[in-house]
Amino acid sequence: MAATISHLTASAGAERKGKGLKKPDNEPLQRFGEAKKMMSDIYNDIGKLDVDNKKFVPPRQLSEVQRYLDSIKTIKEMVGRDKMKVVFFGRTSNGKSSVINAMLSSKILPQGMGHTTCCFLQIEGGQENEKYFVIENAEEQKIPIGDLHKVGHALGNTGNTSLGTDSLIRIIYPKSASKLLQNDLAIVDSPGVDLSPEFDGWIDKHCLDADVFVLVCNSEATLTQAEKNFFMRVSEKLSKPNIFILCNRWDASASESGEIRDQIRGQHERRFVHFLSSELQVCTPQKAKDRFFFISALEMLDQRLFDRGELNRNPHLLEGHKQRAREFSQFEDQFEKCISQSAIHTKFDAHSRRAREIVFAMLDNLEATMGAAVREKQRLALDFQLKSKEHEESAKKFKSFERTFTDEQSKMRSEVHMKVSSDFEEEVARLEAIVDHFKHPFVDDPVSIQEYKRELAIYVNDVLTEELQNQCTGALITRIWTLENSMLTCIRKIVDESHALELEKIWLYKNPFKFVIAVDCPKMVADFHEDLEFRFSLGIESIVRKILSITRGQPITAIDRNFLQLGSPRSSSGIGAGTSSQHQPNKQEVDMFLANLLVQSATYLVNGSVVVTIAGLVVYKNVDWRWILSGVGAVAGFYCFERLRWDNGAKEERLKSQFRQHLEQRLRQVESIHTGQCEQQVIQELNGVCGGLRKVFGGFYDEMKDLIEQTKNKMDNVEKMLGSINTIKNKITFMTSTLDSFNKRFLTSTTDSP
Repeated sequence: MAATISHLTASAGAERKGKGLKKPDNEPLQRFGEAKKMMSDIYNDIGKLDVDNKKFVPPRQLSEVQRYLDSIKTIKEMVGRDKMKVVFFGRTSNGKSSVINAMLSSKILPQGMGHTTCCFLQIEGGQENEKYFVIENAEEQKIPIGDLHKVGHALGNTGNTSLGTDSLIRIIYPKSASKLLQNDLAIVDSPGVDLSPEFDGWIDKHCLDADVFVLVCNSEATLTQAEKNFFMRVSEKLSKPNIFILCNRWDASASESGEIRDQIRGQHERRFVHFLSSELQVCTPQKAKDRFFFISALEMLDQRLFDRGELNRNPHLLEGHKQRAREFSQFEDQFEKCISQSAIHTKFDAHSRRAREIVFAMLDNLEATMGAAVREKQRLALDFQLKSKEHEESAKKFKSFERTFTDEQSKMRSEVHMKVSSDFEEEVARLEAIVDHFKHPFVDDPVSIQEYKRELAIYVNDVLTEELQNQCTGALITRIWTLENSMLTCIRKIVDESHALELEKIWLYKNPFKFVIAVDCPKMVADFHEDLEFRFSLGIESIVRKILSITRGQPITAIDRNFLQLGSPRSSSGIGAGTSSQHQPNKQEVDMFLANLLVQSATYLVNGSVVVTIAGLVVYKNVDWRWILSGVGAVAGFYCFERLRWDNGAKEERLKSQFRQHLEQRLRQVESIHTGQCEQQVIQELNGVCGGLRKVFGGFYDEMKDLIEQTKNKMDNVEKMLGSINTIKNKITFMTSTLDSFNKRFLTSTTDSP
């Protein structure tokens, strides 16, 4: 397999030298040998306990110890004979022998067209230069490997009627010839499953101890019923056998187009997945995708023989040979991992359980000498149990405290929200009185007005901030203090006296809570534009600004008074420097507004000209001219009234009124923000208190944990004392740990390699 990977990646010259990529020393197959050696060492060590064990057990139990020793001897012999075993099955001429030869990189088994394998052929590793085979149930005669084609080949076995299809020929081949033979692996080739319907005899004789089954099928055909029936019988006799499927002769697909080839492959894959997951039910559909591979055994064998210099001609490789070689290597990797894991479990799990039974039986024979130490251990165990229970109860109480704290925190948030919202609304309602209380000289010039607005904003900000802080803090401080005190009382009931003193220190040096509220009125009125020029209330410009205020959702004071005065040199500014430029409409906005206004006005005039004309005629004909003059006079009088009372006092009053309206709308917009900030301040206050309480409880909890750990350490010391009572107890304890290590490393480990 390593040579295959090498010839796919290296240059052509390097490929023919056969220098494959080296794999790590700890390969999956070596795990079986390591497990076998470790299990053998375990039983050797258990056997050595015989002399020491006889010194301590009563005479009436010596016969029982001798039975254990006889069992150990028998198991040691079984461990020495244990091997991994894989059996290849499939229809006649599907390429089973070719696959095995390709895996061994040598033509060991008979292969060719037609029915070639007449019986079961088992290949095992032997000593150097050992190449022979032995026929089952015959004299232990070593027959040269060269005669295998005469005996094991169906075409050469026509005159030998003594070998049935269920007969076995054991082939011994040098371990150095293949990595597979170096690791206690027995590879079994079988006749075609279509030769005999007597599957049960084959399975009982050759398959019950197999770790992996490999079904070799022909890619030019689908799975036959004979192949399915055989593995259905295997699945009935063995619990979830490990089965791989090799779709051989996939090189025949090279003559097909890519699309057709993919369709054929997809068809095979679906049938393989259904067969493994649904019919046999040996794995899930997802895992089944890792159990079949599309290969060409002859192509792989020729390439490997060529790499080793045993094939003179250059192998004929068709399109896609690299992918087929890659899948063959993947099969070998998956096969090695699977058979190693399976063989370790099937061969050594029972031995491990039996070894543990023997060790525990020896331990039972020594328990009589451990009375006092056991009583001390029981006392410590009771103390450990009581401390652990107290530890768990304190943890449960603290969790209950945290749940209660979370609920109370949520309630407090709601209360803060309601209180702050209510106070905020009250302050907004009092805004007119606050603004009226502001006293500052008013001079009608831009600089003085700017200073007046700045001082007014600062004054209102200070008053609002102070009143909101006093109202919110005064109403909620008692509720907050009560909640914090209840939290302190709850933790005091959980911890001991020494930690209760720490709680008192936290409460003693804690600063009283107070809301920090920043209204920031100057920023809110940064876009405020006063309108101190005389404007008739029924004028067109006043009406337009009111309409814009409604449509934009802004205070009327946020709309520049020069909005309709194009090219006017005078402009109004907000309180903040440069703020007016941010709110001034650009030329394009003004043009669009005027254009829309003209279009709408023209539309109204056109659409309503007839109505207006008719209405005018009706009024002229039906209303006395004196009433018309009276109406005109009333409008003129209203205009004169507004004009005559327009002085500095009226301007200051209008400025305050505009300022209050502007600020009131801005305050309502940020009400939720201020409410959320107040909620967050209360939450931070409660979290700070809870954090201090949590820290004190953490110290108490850690001290309890240390006491429990100290008790546990004393128990461990007593356990060590029990282990040192005598040498045999130490050895048995060590043997138990060795068995645990074996189970962890080989039986319960999920890794593929150590």
